Amino acid sequence: MDVVDGVQSPQWHARLSKSAEAYFVKAILPGVPKEEVKLTVSDDDRHIRIAVDIADKAGRHAWCQDMMIPQDGDINNITANMANGILDVIVPRVKVPKPSGRPIRIS
Repeated sequence: MDVVDGVQSPQWHARLSKSAEAYFVKAILPGVPKEEVKLTVSDDDRHIRIAVDIADKAGRHAWCQDMMIPQDGDINNITANMANGILDVIVPRVKVPKPSGRPIRIS
């Protein structure tokens, strides 16, 4: 259990994994309704933020985690689903052309 403002709160955490086709973020958020989860992409399009801020009989509980998405993550086609306290986020991967450079003539 984490202690937030002197009140014990559930252990919430998230992990990033990848396959050849996509990046996967799995956040374990027991007891959190999906309406209380905010999922955003940063202005630079390279970070995903998962934030929770809820109040219950025990007090107020807040948690936030930023995940950096590599350059080949397709930020425009992210999908997310939440069921039974587990948030699954999928960021498809796209081919990023390698910089080819150009030769410079030496005189």
